[in-house]
Amino acid sequence: MPHTRSWRPSSTRRSGPEAALAGLLALALAACAPVAAPPPGDDAWCASRFAELDAIDFGPRPALTGGFDFRQSLIAQVHQGRCLTFGDDIAGLEALGAGLAPHTVPGGPALGRPVAVQAGVVTSDADAGRARAFFEGLGYRARTQGSPRLGTRVFVEARTVGQVEDIVGVAGQAGFVGAFPSRFVTF
Repeated sequence: MPHTRSWRPSSTRRSGPEAALAGLLALALAACAPVAAPPPGDDAWCASRFAELDAIDFGPRPALTGGFDFRQSLIAQVHQGRCLTFGDDIAGLEALGAGLAPHTVPGGPALGRPVAVQAGVVTSDADAGRARAFFEGLGYRARTQGSPRLGTRVFVEARTVGQVEDIVGVAGQAGFVGAFPSRFVTF
């Protein structure tokens, strides 16, 4: 007698906990999906990843993440995209600072509150100190903040739109990768 039953689920719709688990699995797979590799140290791409990290670190936490650590996924993308600033990248930092002196901090209409512009993420305490001295030598207030599994973030205070543009431009000239104004970090 031939077998007449074929294997087919009685229903392809999921409900309840099974649907929630399937949704979380789809979300986790999407987060782990390969991201188109950017050119090494692409400023816009790196700035976007850093802004997403800020949103995870300082923004509201989503209720249903299923325990998936999106921060670690973003940190991996930052490392793979070469978004960190190494000592060799800013080797000419002091010479550039001397060439820019005297530097005039741009004026203009004041922002509602000071904005922290992330100049970059450095990988050593020595480079963090050099970066602070560089931006302070240009007339800006600067500070650093360690970030687990990432490095030391260099923040520079901007009080006008012109200062934001100046800091991002000077950071790029100096060799920092991914400068951007943070929506969450303040001075």
